[in-house]
Amino acid sequence: MSTLSRTLSALILVSVLPLVGPVAAQTPFTELSYEQAFEQSYRDGRLFVIFVDAPWHRQCRSMVEQVWTDPELVAWLGENALVVDLDTTKQPDMVSLLDVLSLPAVVTFRDGKEFERREGPIGAVELGRWLKDIRAGRHDLETLRKGAEDLGLVERLTLASKLAKEGAARQAAEQYTQLWAELGAEDAPMRRVPTLTQPIEQLVAASPNTRMAFLPALEGAWSRIKAEPSDRVAWGDWSYLGQALAMEETMVGSWLSLPQEAWTRSDPPPWLRHMLYDMLVAEQKFGAAVRVYPDLSQREDLDLKAFAGQMELIKRGKEKDNLPPARQFAIQDDAAKALRKSMAELYAVALASGDGPLADQVAQKLLAELDDARSRVALVRTGLLVKTETLPPQFATWLGEAEAQGSDVAALRQRLESQPR
Repeated sequence: MSTLSRTLSALILVSVLPLVGPVAAQTPFTELSYEQAFEQSYRDGRLFVIFVDAPWHRQCRSMVEQVWTDPELVAWLGENALVVDLDTTKQPDMVSLLDVLSLPAVVTFRDGKEFERREGPIGAVELGRWLKDIRAGRHDLETLRKGAEDLGLVERLTLASKLAKEGAARQAAEQYTQLWAELGAEDAPMRRVPTLTQPIEQLVAASPNTRMAFLPALEGAWSRIKAEPSDRVAWGDWSYLGQALAMEETMVGSWLSLPQEAWTRSDPPPWLRHMLYDMLVAEQKFGAAVRVYPDLSQREDLDLKAFAGQMELIKRGKEKDNLPPARQFAIQDDAAKALRKSMAELYAVALASGDGPLADQVAQKLLAELDDARSRVALVRTGLLVKTETLPPQFATWLGEAEAQGSDVAALRQRLESQPR
């Protein structure tokens, strides 16, 4: 959590911003500015509560209409707290300072300091109980732990998150593994991949030993894939959870163990093809990467479209005069680096597949977009990673052209000349 969000000084930096729009009378939202509400709540000994929402978010709108209008809750808040409504579409800087990761969110301050927060929907009764505990100085974790067996899914998510933040990593992992299993049911109210992968990733990054708790779930997803390669839900569970556990290398090995027939029949979604291709290329397994796309030109189109999109962004920025030159240069430089890398890798994959015409096509398209020494060097450097019977004659030509353009290619030429002919 951002340090700025825990201090009075951070709030004051942005507190001159007014409240977002007029507020209906039946809600507890104050019309005071953030600075005024913060300072008055501190003087009065009341809670300062920020509701972070967005007008396009269904659960946010539901809370505005059904939770913040609860008469009992509104009456209690009127005596015990000052509440402001933060619209993320109009005050993104404030959201960044508060370090809010998901919507809706409720951030509470007690005695001038952040006390606790909730991210995700919450009902009026549970919200009232939680705020009353905060008013009394009781942390939510204490209350949640006492009644863990009777908690609903949202409350258990909150408990797991708080256990992780309090350093109780093993208990947090237990909660997340149970939730992963329960959210796999067809009638589950939430989908487990978007709900759980980010907090699991954060937990494992902070406490690597907790990775072991999630391995049965990962192995279970892989067993489902082997049993039915066309199971897209299993592919999603396996890929996202594997990434959250930082087990990409193991995932590559598992994928390579599938028979070609099973992979051909699986028809995984495009994002999964892209992810597996990137993982294999990063491991320099160019021959294996050939299997990912039935037609490698699909990847070529993807890379070129990504570059074209960045160039269009720069063009629109110039036309509207709202993109500073330094930002234009940064976008173009990053896009060029990404295209050189991806197209040089695709060139290597095409060489590994034995498809010389496709390799030539990839190289030509890269040089048509970026006709410079760095592109030629990238093609040669990456192409030399592929074991082929004969070296493409273009390598020597490209190095000569790059040298003529001012690049030092001595080391690369020495590598080229040392290769068996």
